[in-house]
Amino acid sequence: MQHTPGDRRYTCGTAPSHHREAPMPDAADNLALRLLDAVHRTRGVDPGIVTDRYRAYRAAQGADAGHDGIRALLRTFEETGGSAQWAGKVGHYRRRYSPEDAPIAADTVELAADVLYRHGVDTVDDLAGTDDTTLADDWQRAGGDPAVWQPLLDALRPARALSGVA
Repeated sequence: MQHTPGDRRYTCGTAPSHHREAPMPDAADNLALRLLDAVHRTRGVDPGIVTDRYRAYRAAQGADAGHDGIRALLRTFEETGGSAQWAGKVGHYRRRYSPEDAPIAADTVELAADVLYRHGVDTVDDLAGTDDTTLADDWQRAGGDPAVWQPLLDALRPARALSGVA
């Protein structure tokens, strides 16, 4: 099964905005922010800009990104029109420095979120009850790079709390 962004609908509730100036105190228990952090860290990029922009995007919607799970993250991809548009409107758009055919981090974020969502994973607690092999198989079937999945999954696990994010 090939990954096809934009061909599905995700629904999520939104919490009232309680935007905090302190950076990411809730990220250790927040799978949406953990995923953004993990994808960018596994690419050797400081995730601070992306997580700040994601928080601002959600705050503009009247929501608190600190309460977002995978469903809410996927909904932002749907709202913006897919990973390329998400990268420009929400993420850290890097296309101008990369060849046109180079993958952008938003592609990886969307694909990983989609795989997790299809397995009923919305929160850190949900992730704890999943089978790594099943997730890895689905990641590869969806077109994900097998070498990326395990480091990404390891970074998402609660034992690997977000350290150094300020």
